[in-house]
Amino acid sequence: MSTWDSIGGWLKDNGTGLLKVAGAVVTGNVPAGIAAVASMVSEATGETNPNKALASLQNNPELMVKLEEIIKRNEQSIREHHREVLKMELEDDQKAHEQQQLTIRNGDNANDEYVRRTRPWAARLSLYATVGYTSVVEFCYGMGWFTAGASWEILTVLSAPIVAYMGARTFDKLKSK
Repeated sequence: MSTWDSIGGWLKDNGTGLLKVAGAVVTGNVPAGIAAVASMVSEATGETNPNKALASLQNNPELMVKLEEIIKRNEQSIREHHREVLKMELEDDQKAHEQQQLTIRNGDNANDEYVRRTRPWAARLSLYATVGYTSVVEFCYGMGWFTAGASWEILTVLSAPIVAYMGARTFDKLKSK
């Protein structure tokens, strides 16, 4: 079963320019934006059912051209809705970051010594395990006792807590810059 959200995803994947922006608006969480783009898709395809509208867009390239013309006529509206979607995403990211930092601070400043020391202790264990694993496996490999050195997969798992404790950002955040 298709929804307007799936049409938005399809527009983002298959459209260009304003069609991608319109797709982003439809997949955003702004009801007015979804309704506006849904109206434009309905105008282009003659369909109010999202399943039929998506099938029409996928099977008829002329309808994509017609939709692009309709969207260009309503560019200002599309861009305003897109700004609202981006603003909501940014606010959501900021709230998540604030909550994460608050949780960390609460743990670091807790009256209970066990709670206060757990994160640093786990990070230290992670560091010791990473260094220990690497040293032993590489030594054994160097001596010819193992056929391979330290595994990157195991190193990643072992080092994740110390890397997180030191404040490294996730790879999805790094690659979006």
